[in-house]
Amino acid sequence: MTAPQLKYLPMKTLFLDFDGVLHSMAQTATRPFERLALIEPLVDAASFQVVISSSWRFHFELHDICQRLGRLQGLVVGTTGDAVIGRHARYREIQAYVRDYSITDWRALDDAYLEFPDDTPELILCDPRVGVEESGVIRLREWLQT
Repeated sequence: MTAPQLKYLPMKTLFLDFDGVLHSMAQTATRPFERLALIEPLVDAASFQVVISSSWRFHFELHDICQRLGRLQGLVVGTTGDAVIGRHARYREIQAYVRDYSITDWRALDDAYLEFPDDTPELILCDPRVGVEESGVIRLREWLQT
Protein backbone atom coordinates (compact mmCIF):
# COMPACT_ATOMS: atom_id res chain seq x y z
CA MET A 1 0.00 0.00 0.00
CA THR A 2 1.43 3.39 -0.98
CA ALA A 3 1.22 6.55 1.08
CA PRO A 4 -1.38 9.10 -0.06
CA GLN A 5 -0.05 11.98 -2.09
CA LEU A 6 -0.20 15.41 -0.51
CA LYS A 7 -1.75 18.10 -2.62
CA TYR A 8 0.31 21.30 -2.73
CA LEU A 9 -1.71 24.28 -1.62
CA PRO A 10 -0.10 27.57 -2.59
CA MET A 11 0.20 30.23 0.08
CA LYS A 12 -2.17 33.18 0.00
CA THR A 13 -0.16 36.27 -0.90
CA LEU A 14 -0.84 39.86 0.10
CA PHE A 15 0.76 42.56 -2.04
CA LEU A 16 1.19 45.48 0.34
CA ASP A 17 1.49 49.17 -0.47
CA PHE A 18 2.44 51.67 2.28
CA ASP A 19 1.59 55.29 1.45
CA GLY A 20 -2.18 55.73 1.55
CA VAL A 21 -2.54 52.26 3.11
CA LEU A 22 -0.46 51.90 6.28
CA HIS A 23 -0.70 55.66 6.82
CA SER A 24 -2.51 58.49 5.07
CA MET A 25 -0.69 60.21 2.25
CA ALA A 26 -0.61 63.41 4.31
CA GLN A 27 1.00 61.68 7.31
CA THR A 28 3.75 59.71 5.61
CA ALA A 29 6.44 61.69 7.44
CA THR A 30 4.64 62.58 10.66
CA ARG A 31 2.79 59.38 11.57
CA PRO A 32 4.16 56.56 9.41
CA PHE A 33 2.63 53.10 9.72
CA GLU A 34 -0.09 54.31 12.09
CA ARG A 35 -2.67 51.97 10.45
CA LEU A 36 -0.46 48.88 10.80
CA ALA A 37 -2.17 47.94 14.07
CA LEU A 38 -5.39 47.23 12.15
CA ILE A 39 -3.67 44.58 10.03
CA GLU A 40 -1.38 42.94 12.61
CA PRO A 41 -4.14 40.79 14.22
CA LEU A 42 -4.50 38.97 10.88
CA VAL A 43 -1.16 37.29 11.60
CA ASP A 44 -2.98 35.12 14.15
CA ALA A 45 -6.05 34.60 11.96
CA ALA A 46 -4.57 32.76 8.99
CA SER A 47 -1.49 31.69 7.09
CA PHE A 48 -0.33 34.09 4.39
CA GLN A 49 2.78 35.75 3.01
CA VAL A 50 3.45 39.40 2.24
CA VAL A 51 5.13 40.87 -0.82
CA ILE A 52 6.01 44.56 -0.70
CA SER A 53 4.58 46.35 -3.74
CA SER A 54 5.17 49.84 -2.32
CA SER A 55 7.57 52.24 -4.01
CA TRP A 56 9.45 52.22 -0.70
CA ARG A 57 11.22 49.19 -2.15
CA PHE A 58 13.20 51.56 -4.39
CA HIS A 59 14.39 53.74 -1.49
CA PHE A 60 15.06 51.33 1.39
CA GLU A 61 16.64 47.93 1.86
CA LEU A 62 14.16 45.10 2.44
CA HIS A 63 15.61 44.48 5.91
CA ASP A 64 14.98 48.12 6.87
CA ILE A 65 11.44 47.99 5.53
CA CYS A 66 10.68 44.82 7.46
CA GLN A 67 11.86 46.44 10.69
CA ARG A 68 8.94 48.88 10.36
CA LEU A 69 6.27 46.23 9.84
CA GLY A 70 5.79 44.97 13.39
CA ARG A 71 4.22 41.51 13.46
CA LEU A 72 4.02 41.39 9.66
CA GLN A 73 7.80 41.42 9.25
CA GLY A 74 8.13 37.64 9.55
CA LEU A 75 5.62 37.16 6.72
CA VAL A 76 7.50 39.24 4.16
CA VAL A 77 8.97 37.07 1.40
CA GLY A 78 10.13 39.77 -0.97
CA THR A 79 9.22 42.72 -3.15
CA THR A 80 7.78 43.12 -6.60
CA GLY A 81 10.43 43.72 -9.23
CA ASP A 82 11.46 46.58 -11.41
CA ALA A 83 9.13 49.51 -11.88
CA VAL A 84 6.75 49.31 -14.78
CA ILE A 85 5.87 52.51 -16.62
CA GLY A 86 2.50 53.13 -18.18
CA ARG A 87 -1.10 52.18 -17.66
CA HIS A 88 -1.90 49.95 -14.66
CA ALA A 89 1.76 49.82 -13.70
CA ARG A 90 1.30 48.43 -10.17
CA TYR A 91 -1.02 45.71 -11.45
CA ARG A 92 1.49 44.73 -14.12
CA GLU A 93 4.29 44.60 -11.51
CA ILE A 94 2.16 42.31 -9.38
CA GLN A 95 1.20 40.17 -12.37
CA ALA A 96 4.88 39.63 -13.18
CA TYR A 97 5.52 38.45 -9.61
CA VAL A 98 2.41 36.23 -9.66
CA ARG A 99 3.57 34.64 -12.90
CA ASP A 100 7.20 34.22 -11.78
CA TYR A 101 6.24 32.54 -8.49
CA SER A 102 3.11 30.65 -9.67
CA ILE A 103 0.85 32.44 -7.19
CA THR A 104 -2.81 31.58 -7.58
CA ASP A 105 -4.48 33.30 -4.62
CA TRP A 106 -3.59 36.93 -3.95
CA ARG A 107 -4.90 40.30 -2.89
CA ALA A 108 -3.43 43.79 -3.23
CA LEU A 109 -3.96 46.29 -0.44
CA ASP A 110 -3.44 49.59 -2.25
CA ASP A 111 -4.78 53.12 -2.60
CA ALA A 112 -3.80 53.75 -6.23
CA TYR A 113 -6.96 52.81 -8.12
CA LEU A 114 -5.53 54.12 -11.39
CA GLU A 115 -2.72 51.57 -11.09
CA PHE A 116 -5.22 48.69 -11.53
CA PRO A 117 -7.83 47.82 -14.15
CA ASP A 118 -11.38 48.71 -13.08
CA ASP A 119 -12.38 45.06 -12.81
CA THR A 120 -9.62 43.82 -10.50
CA PRO A 121 -11.40 41.70 -7.87
CA GLU A 122 -8.11 41.11 -6.02
CA LEU A 123 -7.75 44.82 -5.23
CA ILE A 124 -8.75 45.97 -1.76
CA LEU A 125 -8.83 49.70 -2.28
CA CYS A 126 -7.92 52.10 0.52
CA ASP A 127 -8.76 55.79 0.82
CA PRO A 128 -5.39 57.58 0.51
CA ARG A 129 -6.60 60.34 2.84
CA VAL A 130 -7.05 57.78 5.64
CA GLY A 131 -5.26 54.54 4.86
CA VAL A 132 -6.67 51.08 5.46
CA GLU A 133 -9.96 51.09 7.34
CA GLU A 134 -11.92 48.40 9.14
CA SER A 135 -13.90 47.57 5.97
CA GLY A 136 -10.64 46.70 4.19
CA VAL A 137 -9.49 44.59 7.13
CA ILE A 138 -12.81 42.72 7.06
CA ARG A 139 -12.32 41.94 3.36
CA LEU A 140 -8.79 40.74 4.07
CA ARG A 141 -9.98 38.54 6.93
CA GLU A 142 -12.78 37.03 4.82
CA TRP A 143 -10.32 36.21 2.04
CA LEU A 144 -7.80 34.71 4.45
CA GLN A 145 -10.43 32.47 6.02
CA THR A 146 -11.64 30.97 2.72
